[in-house]
Amino acid sequence: PPGGGGAPRSLGPGIRPDEYGRRVHGPRFTAHFRALHAIPLAVRGRAAPSVSKARMDDRFAKLLTRLETVTQRLESLDPSGPSAKTPPPQRPHSSGGGPSMPSASAAAYDALVDAKLQPWLRYAEAVGPDTHKQAAHVAKAFRAQRKMLDVAAACRKPSQDALQRVIADTSAAISATQTAVDRRSKDFNCLNAVGEGIAALGWVVVEPAPAPYVEEMRNAADFYNNKVLMEFRNDSSSGAKARVGFATAWKELLVELGDFVKEHHRTGLTWNPRGVNVADYKSGSHSHHKGSSSSAPSKGAPPPPPPPPPRSTSPPPEPSGGAGMSAVFSELNKGSAVTSGLRHVKKGDKGLAPPPASKHASAHAPTPKASSAPSSSKPARKALEGKKWLVEYFKNDNAIVVDKASIKETVYVYRCENCTVQVKGKVNQITVDGCKRVSIVFDSVMAGFEVVNSSGTKAQALGSVGTISVDKCEGTQLIMSEASLHADVISAKSSELNIIVPGKTPADDYKEHPIPEQFVSKFVKGKYVTTALEHAA
Repeated sequence: PPGGGGAPRSLGPGIRPDEYGRRVHGPRFTAHFRALHAIPLAVRGRAAPSVSKARMDDRFAKLLTRLETVTQRLESLDPSGPSAKTPPPQRPHSSGGGPSMPSASAAAYDALVDAKLQPWLRYAEAVGPDTHKQAAHVAKAFRAQRKMLDVAAACRKPSQDALQRVIADTSAAISATQTAVDRRSKDFNCLNAVGEGIAALGWVVVEPAPAPYVEEMRNAADFYNNKVLMEFRNDSSSGAKARVGFATAWKELLVELGDFVKEHHRTGLTWNPRGVNVADYKSGSHSHHKGSSSSAPSKGAPPPPPPPPPRSTSPPPEPSGGAGMSAVFSELNKGSAVTSGLRHVKKGDKGLAPPPASKHASAHAPTPKASSAPSSSKPARKALEGKKWLVEYFKNDNAIVVDKASIKETVYVYRCENCTVQVKGKVNQITVDGCKRVSIVFDSVMAGFEVVNSSGTKAQALGSVGTISVDKCEGTQLIMSEASLHADVISAKSSELNIIVPGKTPADDYKEHPIPEQFVSKFVKGKYVTTALEHAA
């Protein structure tokens, strides 16, 4: 440096001072400057342009959101996660309780209940007392399924025997919902839509694809929902609006349930492989759901189980039926050994034949309505309610007459025994339901005459009738008139059905025609052709 001694100080690569201390840029500085500007700004620690920074911040925020979502799902699915390492003092892990917060599946279910079930419950209350009573059973079934989601999040998948034991309570709730379907009610279609659709809650025991099962149950309910919508579509009264809202809300609820199953349980109800046994599970710590529960669950008791599969294949277990369907399937799995306990009966050996009562009982097995409570449990009555004549609970009475009936009215004969009913005048429809040994004589029916769940019924048409339907009956006898010979006779699941028609002339005797009960189906030209089975003499 000027005026001093020592070595010249370094000012950087390619920079040197002159004799007056000024910087002089050499060729090395020029090369260093070009290399420095070739490095990106972000590497050199300088701020990037404003547009790039905003884009990076947005991507970083999205990444943090996704990481938080994944973390919450992992913690909710794994009860041995951080919440189990540092449990709250009031809920230690050794108590066997489930996760302290609802899982993602349970949270979505809560949203479904609040958004769809609660509005439907309000519509059910507005429609009438019959739907309001049935809706209470529906709410109970949804509460049971909500608790089932907590059980699945905290427990290992149980065995089939254990699962059959824990579904008894919910099976009773589903059965109560379906039993609430009353054919005498003016809201029969509304009740039946719920009775068909409630079976959709059985998705919890359907594997490996429960979503199509829910859709199938929804389609079954839509059959009656559409009847309600068609009946009240042009009616602007408050009652009609309530029924339209009832049908619409029920359909939306089942649609949302199917979407929920597709999103959270596509291959079946997801259990926790590292959870506790169902028998050790305690539901005292699960009180987060507000939409579908009305009272806190009792501590120490297992939560209600899931609903059963479709009611046609899994009826409610009998109180004294042993192990239920599991025992039946275990017997069938024996193969040929299933008949090892049977005895060989020789021809002509009548001592081993079953008594007639057993045959009668087996014939009534698929028709529980015909064998339910006796008619003496309620007083007999004959009354006109609206446009429906009700003839109920009569016994040993041969002088029941429904007169002054009009074409806009219907007649409903229910739970009568050993009676004779005469209907005078032309009515819209006549229904005989759950009766035994009842004879009915009517003038004319515009729509149809129907016999359901009855035995020993005799019906005589003095005039015309459009359609005759016989369903789940035995020992039915139809006496036709000349004017009613054109009527269509539809029978299903019935035995001993005979139709008596008049002769060609008034002097000729009546002729009896038995309706076939056995059929034979043959594969002909790419399809099955079914004909009545004929027995050669």
